[in-house]
Amino acid sequence: MKKTIFIILLCCCLILVGCDYSGSGMIINADGTIKEYYYVVYPEAELTTPIQQGQEAYINFNISRTKILPKIKEECDKLFVGLLDGYQTRVKNSQEISAEEKMELISGVSIASNLPSNLASVIGTYTQIKYEISYANSTCYKLFKQINDYVDEDKEVVEINNFFTTTTKVIKDPILDKITQDAITIGQTCVNLANSIMENELGTALWEQIKDGLNYDKFANTFKYTYVVPSARIHTNADSVERAKNGYYYHTWEIDLQNLSDSGESLIKIEYWTVTANTYVWYICALVISGGIIAGIIIYAKKKEKEKPDNMPFIVE
Repeated sequence: MKKTIFIILLCCCLILVGCDYSGSGMIINADGTIKEYYYVVYPEAELTTPIQQGQEAYINFNISRTKILPKIKEECDKLFVGLLDGYQTRVKNSQEISAEEKMELISGVSIASNLPSNLASVIGTYTQIKYEISYANSTCYKLFKQINDYVDEDKEVVEINNFFTTTTKVIKDPILDKITQDAITIGQTCVNLANSIMENELGTALWEQIKDGLNYDKFANTFKYTYVVPSARIHTNADSVERAKNGYYYHTWEIDLQNLSDSGESLIKIEYWTVTANTYVWYICALVISGGIIAGIIIYAKKKEKEKPDNMPFIVE
């Protein structure tokens, strides 16, 4: 439970709402692993499909798969490989981490893409260029993002004592300063790379015509923060809670980055809590109720005994 609470205090999940914008996101799993992803919308269907019957498409499928998409993949690969190389270099050069820990930390972060090496062989159209960064634990995540320990301390714990229950509530601002800015910077860089390549391949006039109808290079400012827990005993003030087929509960907040103070802090409070029974109170109540029932039975039995006649006649047949 402590590990789960630590993770929710550390991270915020930035999952983009809407399919017309490129964006980034993070999934915080109940087992402590974290998956962060960045995706860039790729309008291949719009590029390779005629606008009206009888008209030619902007480009053909072959150009999309042999020229444009491979170039975008190459540039995005460089970006994410560079991030991973930087992380591994920091770990290797650290004087505070043991050799054994370095091996675990280096292997604890990996990057994958939905783009295969042979793009031309894939049947169907692409709608997203997606990269996923997997973290084995929050330590790997913090080191990758170069987050200091101070982020763990910014919380408010409130204990609400009722007669029968105790509610332990944690109130936390989403950590939207460094984490959000990093996500926006990386995501926007991916969009800029794709935007530049498509403009070069299609020509400025044609690409401007296509992307205006898609809002292609506009990075959305509405995100989702999703926290996955294995138990229904953890309650939150999330906008929605869904129970997945695997039995886990997905608590989701919709966070509008326009709701930020001048200092960059979110005006939305993330709250989560657990409710536990006051054991001794319940035990005392159970004893009192049980004692009351037993006393009532004894009193009733004695009353009935007094109501019986003193001399009961014998009946002889």
